[in-house]
Amino acid sequence: MNNPVVSAARDRPDSATCQLRGGLLARLTLFGVTLFGVALCAALPALALDSVTLQLKWRHQFQFAGYSEEVIAQPMQDALTPPSAEKVAALMRETIERLLAGDTKAIYVTTEVDQPHRDGHIVPTEVVTTYLLDKADQPVKLLGITRDISQRKALESELRTRVAAIEAAADAIVITDTQGRLLYVNPAFTRQTGFDRESVKGHDTRILNSGKQSRAFYAQLWQTVLAGRIWRGELINRRKNGELYEEEMAISPVKNEQGQIEYFVAVKRDISGQRAMERALQAANQELQQNLDKISRLQEILAEQAVRDPLTGLYNRRYLDETLAREFARTEREDSPLAVAMIDVDFFKRINDTWGHSAGDEILKRLAQCLQLGVREGDIVCRYGGEEFLLLLPRIALEIAFQRAERLRREFADSALQWGEAQIQATLSIGLASFPDHAQTPQALIEQADAALYRAKRSGRNRTEVASATASAAITTAVTPG
Repeated sequence: MNNPVVSAARDRPDSATCQLRGGLLARLTLFGVTLFGVALCAALPALALDSVTLQLKWRHQFQFAGYSEEVIAQPMQDALTPPSAEKVAALMRETIERLLAGDTKAIYVTTEVDQPHRDGHIVPTEVVTTYLLDKADQPVKLLGITRDISQRKALESELRTRVAAIEAAADAIVITDTQGRLLYVNPAFTRQTGFDRESVKGHDTRILNSGKQSRAFYAQLWQTVLAGRIWRGELINRRKNGELYEEEMAISPVKNEQGQIEYFVAVKRDISGQRAMERALQAANQELQQNLDKISRLQEILAEQAVRDPLTGLYNRRYLDETLAREFARTEREDSPLAVAMIDVDFFKRINDTWGHSAGDEILKRLAQCLQLGVREGDIVCRYGGEEFLLLLPRIALEIAFQRAERLRREFADSALQWGEAQIQATLSIGLASFPDHAQTPQALIEQADAALYRAKRSGRNRTEVASATASAAITTAVTPG
């Protein structure tokens, strides 16, 4: 029985037959496509590529290999890189076996190979081949079309890089049509929303709607992107499990060559954690500010308490020590008088012993109110200690200070404290001294007023005494105890 391969070898065409007609090749060589013919007869049955001769014809594109326009004959392995040569050899063996087995679908084969350029670099090409059969349906020739796909490969590589970047992006990336239907989502979208990418394809982006944004919000968003502008903003969306989350989003329109919008690309970032931290920080700052305000108020209160008498609310002796020197210095600068009235409750110990300390405290508070009501703005009222009080009266002449002291003494004596069923009456003794009449220093001024006070007590109490009769006219008023 004859071997069909051997029979085909006996009928091997010569080189003129194997070489495809130039006119046909010229007509098929369009837009840089190179055509070639291969005489398979020499290769069968072993199919050694070094014995397979290419009959090449090109007009334009075969210049990608750097050769001049001519018909050449060379071993196929020399036209390919070693890996591509092995690939082609295996593919040809497989195809010829299928053809010999009667599989006519194997006539047409498309593959990609690498070809060395004349200058040494590699040119990726796409080869589309057709096996020509003889009358016995045996493969005897191979017609091929090859074209340079360097640009396509570069674009594919760039596309793969971009796709890899999008797939690996930490932010969710979404592509929709102009109606808002989802065409593509990256893995970050699934992590962010809980929706599987296949389950949302074709669905409207409203599946994420939380209902927290108004219609006006979405109307403005769509108005912006449909006008071809980028929209940026924040919104609250809903995950698949119903949980709300805050999202920062930028939507960019993608236009075709005619300038028409075809797609929208949205980059979405879950900022729930960031906003939660910001709100926590803001709350912490507010709490801190409130605490600082409390501390400030407490400091003010403590500072006020440090100079206030807790029982009467009047300034204490500490405040007097700080203020008297300042008022004295101002008085000296302005060359104005300064009067000091030292006031004491007569028989205060007797009141405590008779009515109790609570009654005594009420008498002191009543006197403090009386003093505060009877002074001018700028006058200073202090509880000097125990039942003693002090009035600091700037810019007032001694005579006027004496009149005010007397009016205060009379008003207090005329009033009575209702204590249960009893009425308690008390009187005041007052010592008065002034600068520059009686003293030239703050301490001396107080000493003179204190001395005048005790002189008033020795003189029968319920009276006002001026510090020194030799320093000014003797102004005393004796009041018969009532």
